[in-house]
Amino acid sequence: MRKYQEILFLLQFILLPIFLLGQSKPDLEKLILESESNNDSIAIFALNKISYSYWGTSIDSSLIWAHKAIERADKNGTPIFQAQSNYNLAAAYDKAGDFQDALIYYLRALDYSKDNRMGRIRILNGIGILCRSMGEPKKSIEYYLNALKLLGQEDNDYATAMITNNLANAYSEINNKEKAEQYHRDALSVRQRIKDSLGIAQSLNNIGNIYLLKKEYIKAVKELESAEEIIGTKNVGDEYVNLLLNLGNTYAGMKLYNKSKKYLNKALSYGKKIGLKEEQAEIYSSMATLDSISGDFVNAYHNLYSYAVLKDSILSLEKAKEINRLETQYRVKENERKIIAVQKENELKSIKEAQQSKTIIIVSIGLIIFSLLAIYLAHIYIQKRKANRLLALQKEQITQKNKAINKALQEKELLIQEINHRAKNNIYIVERLLTAQLKEAKFTETKTLLKESQKRIQSISLLHNQLSSKEMPASINMKLYINELLDAYILVDKNLQMSSELEALTIDSDSALALGLILNELITNSIKHATTETKIIHISLKKQDDQLKLTVKDNNSDVDLGKVEAIDKLEASFFGTELVMGLVKQLKGTIEHMKNSGMIVQITIPSKK
Repeated sequence: MRKYQEILFLLQFILLPIFLLGQSKPDLEKLILESESNNDSIAIFALNKISYSYWGTSIDSSLIWAHKAIERADKNGTPIFQAQSNYNLAAAYDKAGDFQDALIYYLRALDYSKDNRMGRIRILNGIGILCRSMGEPKKSIEYYLNALKLLGQEDNDYATAMITNNLANAYSEINNKEKAEQYHRDALSVRQRIKDSLGIAQSLNNIGNIYLLKKEYIKAVKELESAEEIIGTKNVGDEYVNLLLNLGNTYAGMKLYNKSKKYLNKALSYGKKIGLKEEQAEIYSSMATLDSISGDFVNAYHNLYSYAVLKDSILSLEKAKEINRLETQYRVKENERKIIAVQKENELKSIKEAQQSKTIIIVSIGLIIFSLLAIYLAHIYIQKRKANRLLALQKEQITQKNKAINKALQEKELLIQEINHRAKNNIYIVERLLTAQLKEAKFTETKTLLKESQKRIQSISLLHNQLSSKEMPASINMKLYINELLDAYILVDKNLQMSSELEALTIDSDSALALGLILNELITNSIKHATTETKIIHISLKKQDDQLKLTVKDNNSDVDLGKVEAIDKLEASFFGTELVMGLVKQLKGTIEHMKNSGMIVQITIPSKK
């Protein structure tokens, strides 16, 4: 019996994959039809391969073929085929984002792999990865340790290195730096033994990152530079970008800012080349901090802006992925409900046909009808009880799955709240950073620039508060936004009198942010260049035809916004004016500047429909 299982194992993992390699979907489907009656092994492998081939195009189709593979494997009754088919279906559910069903089929695959040690190791590692995806790294540690325990009886260094590295990452996720370093070093030892150069570089980078988090910069540099010597000649994707980012942050911690900037620029260049948005955002954040420390506040502002744009793009992509995942789950559940409905309809049809047949027999055979009727009634009673039990079970399953979907929706809401919270914290950090720089500044011009930057950040903060307080943040209430902005000025300047004439308008968040920054610059200039102690400023926002008109008037300003030589032209002689001109151009608008007992600036932009 043991010898027979070893032959099946060889057939499954060596011969059949070679035979099926390169087969197209139509060829595989033909192969399944030809093997329906005489070759379960080929049919099961073909079904699983078709399921896998749909991963990148239609996860619904992948699930359908994976279920067919399980049906064939269960009919065959061979544990090794049942384990493989259940593992494949679990992986498909994991791909669809249905983690609960994925866990169910992983555990079924584990149960069928009692006599297949390497199969159990692969499944335990898969469950560990799934638990981390579900946000339960502590559970994943248990499965990784069990996999390593089984691997102790096998001579498979590549599997040992991979699972040990996964275990180290799980410990990092629960902030156990000591355990994480220990297992990363164990993985490094194995990879050095098998001369896996990229694996060695990955382990060195992971160890260096742990030292970076612990602020042990000298140790971090040693590990990270060793990794760069290996991976720098290969430039292998996100691992290389992550390594360069770690080096940049480490040298920043050592206050070697020029060296830090060199690595950060290199990381940004390569990250843009291969399209790593998440890593680019982290690099921009680090560069903004570095520029702020070195006093380059213009570059710090631009880097922070690039960081905000990328984060917004990533959030939009994550929302789209989440919506797609929920839609996929819904379609899968809907298909399952349709299958159940068809099955019930067929059962009812069969029962009806049976009733008609028995009625004909009863009419035909006369006296025998009483005995047959009794048998028939008993049969119907049993069938109905079975049907009721089945219906109750199906209802319970549907209820449980609906609860899972509701839980997923709640997790999505928590995710959005967490992102808003982090964005608010980032804005607060920038505000505190500017405040700290303001206290340290010695020159009046520097203090003025820092105060103006504070006002710009305040404009962004007010907009974010309004966005995060709405259920569907698609548009901004401009009347509320501008009034909050004006209130912030009045609180800090008692000699300032502000009035507004604002229509109840809502516009998109990008345009609202641009108008808020423009308004902030114009008010700041009016206050800065006022000729009398009492400053009077009037703000107007109206919609005319298909255009929005923002007007700022003051009573006593002699500012010319960059020495204006013509009515509709501004020269960008300082940063604020340059920012206003850039934002007006971004909005595809026009700007007019006039003087009439003070300053009048009118900005006209097209209204989006």
